[in-house]
Amino acid sequence: MGVKDWLARRAGPSGFGSAFGASVIENGVALGRWLFLGHGSCQCASSEWIVEDDREMIANGYQLYCNDPENLPQAEDDSELSLCSRAAGVAFAARLATNAASNYFRELSNREEFNRAMGARVKEELQARESGVSVDLVLHFSRLLLPPNVTRVLNLEKPGDNDVFGELLREVATRISGRAVAFRRRGPLGFDIIVVPLGQETVLGIHSAAEEHRW
Repeated sequence: MGVKDWLARRAGPSGFGSAFGASVIENGVALGRWLFLGHGSCQCASSEWIVEDDREMIANGYQLYCNDPENLPQAEDDSELSLCSRAAGVAFAARLATNAASNYFRELSNREEFNRAMGARVKEELQARESGVSVDLVLHFSRLLLPPNVTRVLNLEKPGDNDVFGELLREVATRISGRAVAFRRRGPLGFDIIVVPLGQETVLGIHSAAEEHRW
């Protein structure tokens, strides 16, 4: 958090938001790659998009993309599943940040300044990377309509269950045609390893900055 702290002191919520936008890209892409590594697919019809672990995924007829965590395949490619996984990861990381800012920034103007600068940096970084993950694709996931009962961004006890993260995974799986796709919650390639620390660190970083600088 050193760079973000320096910018927070020098440039206020705007500088902090811009720095945070860079980490949104870094963390979101890393999450998307992890989701891709941990996915399974099958040709059968299925309505599930989250499976508890490797054993349950195999028992339900899915073929694991990676069945040996010691020998990882490519973490990304140009497939729709890979692109959507990374786009959903970025959208989720951004949602974590905007939600934390909403909870902890006292002044609406500071919150808006942070969100605006963060969003601009995310757009800039996406365009500069030329990775195939477009701004429009990230916006698709960012603007996803949620069921009325989904009120949490992340369920820390059971990530993916009745939270925004789970709905993003559902949308990724729904966009893949010709096969059923699901993601592992737990195990060596379970998304809980990545998504829970990301949620905790995002909240802690924004809360600490808001308290220190009295935003």
